[in-house]
Amino acid sequence: MKAKSSASGSVLQAFRETLWTEEEFIEKAYRIKSKAGPIVPLTFSKLQSHLYQVLAKTGTPAGSHDILKPRQAWVTSLIMAIINEKLRRNPGWTAYTLTHKEEITVELREKFERFNELLPPSERIEPSTKREGLYVFANGSRYHIQTAGGKATGIATTIQILHGTEIAEWDIDERAIWNKAQEAVPLIPGALVVRESVGGLYGGY
Repeated sequence: MKAKSSASGSVLQAFRETLWTEEEFIEKAYRIKSKAGPIVPLTFSKLQSHLYQVLAKTGTPAGSHDILKPRQAWVTSLIMAIINEKLRRNPGWTAYTLTHKEEITVELREKFERFNELLPPSERIEPSTKREGLYVFANGSRYHIQTAGGKATGIATTIQILHGTEIAEWDIDERAIWNKAQEAVPLIPGALVVRESVGGLYGGY
């Protein structure tokens, strides 16, 4: 059973165009599944608001960020919402979210598809433009959500946005894939590299 938005798509679209900043739109239009189960708005905490200012406003070439996050802070959800917004504004861009476990990959694909399902109709990705782990936008941008080292993993020659989640849990082969992918991110304004994880043993996490 599909979750229903608390506001109609047409109202969200009108507010987006006339009243809301991008930050406000993400908080109002993007929905996440809470730990208790219900679908709720992605309302920013102080931590999320700070991260948004750092990540979404990146204007320097290939801004690179490492985030040590607390558990259940919706950091991954926020990053994926920012990626979605960046891809909509930048035709032809390519983004990757990479994980170390297939079950996490499946969970993040479901999260992204829930985002898409509850956005205003004019901003949704149609089913015909979705394949397993690849989402193609009307403007030609592409979003890959994949497992590093998985059978479907293939890194494009140029990536504008690269996101690795739970990086502290990655093994040496998965980290090698990350390093290769990072080399594909050009030094252009707005490009973004972000690694995030709860505490672990790798990379200072």
